Amino acid sequence: MGVALVCTGALLLLVSYFTGLTNYNLVLLTGLIIIVLGAALHVRQQKKGEKY
Repeated sequence: MGVALVCTGALLLLVSYFTGLTNYNLVLLTGLIIIVLGAALHVRQQKKGEKY
């Protein structure tokens, strides 16, 4: 789930770049939030799967 969110956020940023929507902070902030959330979920899943 986490890696999928990171890829989705990166895809959103790429699409916004190629369509010229880089002047709108909401689109860029949404992509950033999705990427950070995906990274956090991925780390959480990795730590949960480890036996420490």
